[in-house]
Amino acid sequence: MKLILASKSPRRIQLLEEMGYEFEIRTRSVKECFDDRSSSNKNAVRLAKEKAVAQRDALKEDEVILTADTIVDGGKMLGKPRTKEEAKQMLRTLSGSTHRVVTGVYIGSFLTHVQFSVETIVHFKPLTEVEVNHYTNTKEPYDKAGAYGINGYAALFIDRIEGDYYNVVGLPLSRVYKELQTFGIVPTWAQDE
Repeated sequence: MKLILASKSPRRIQLLEEMGYEFEIRTRSVKECFDDRSSSNKNAVRLAKEKAVAQRDALKEDEVILTADTIVDGGKMLGKPRTKEEAKQMLRTLSGSTHRVVTGVYIGSFLTHVQFSVETIVHFKPLTEVEVNHYTNTKEPYDKAGAYGINGYAALFIDRIEGDYYNVVGLPLSRVYKELQTFGIVPTWAQDE
């Protein structure tokens, strides 16, 4: 079986490469909008599934698709900021508070699929305006849910987390590894020689 990653996320690509997976990247544009009547968990899984459905007609019988969507929820669901002001507002909202990072994952083949969400609790330190202004002057916040990346400058803003660190980065690796095995997808280091 061949793994297809339906994501342009540099972090997801890097994580899978570092874990030893061989995969092809295929992306199609999917409008990411939240249903305020549903939970962040349901929204994340729905968006991940929509990304997979957008690829369905190109999927071959020997391929397994992996998609994911990450949402930051601090009382309000936060996606990726579109502007500098929106990024600043998101960071001010998260400052000194606790929020949830939810990643919805969809893994599927022609015959079957699995979908799930993983949640991590993140405790943010109080941020100064200097920190908010400096951070939003970098490129980091603009392609990340909640306007921050835990594996970059924003690591300085985090007091502690409860749960899977890699989930906050964008892909809950331990669970993804387990589920991919059920589809016969393993890292190159685990393949029979």
